[in-house]
Amino acid sequence: MLEVKVPLHVISHNLYFSLEIMLVPVFLPNCGHTICDSCANRIKRKHFEADNRHCPECRTPLPIHLDTFQQNMLIKKRVQQLEANCPFCNKKAELCIILQHLCPEQFIPCENEGCVETMRRREKQQHNEVCPRTFISCNQCNVKVTRESTKKHMEAECPKREAKCPLGCQSVVIR
Repeated sequence: MLEVKVPLHVISHNLYFSLEIMLVPVFLPNCGHTICDSCANRIKRKHFEADNRHCPECRTPLPIHLDTFQQNMLIKKRVQQLEANCPFCNKKAELCIILQHLCPEQFIPCENEGCVETMRRREKQQHNEVCPRTFISCNQCNVKVTRESTKKHMEAECPKREAKCPLGCQSVVIR
């Protein structure tokens, strides 16, 4: 989990509906309070009836046709400047940097379709060099095939595969 050092004054007036850090804080019309965009979107959803749409802080009713929210740029900037730790390598930096940090220690899934392996980000290249689902070029025809289907391709599908002469002589021909 992402560790963020949040000053008490940020918590006291920024976290209403949920206990998440407001990465995208938004103003509520009519009262001017600020909530996170995920909470604002929950208010906007259709299952909230018009008479239940209100500010979670002061209960001021919100407009019935509420479609968009204005970002609170001051709070957004302050939240992004909070000190945070990467949950994987413990790097310390401002939250805006940690959110963009591609940690080499983070576990990621293989990007090759059909492969269910996970590895640390720093091991991705090593994995791709042996992953059976990685696409490689056929040495004969340059068609892209998965590593696991290379043998089948060479034996039955490659248009430039070598084969013994079908007439019985010992010559090798390209099909």
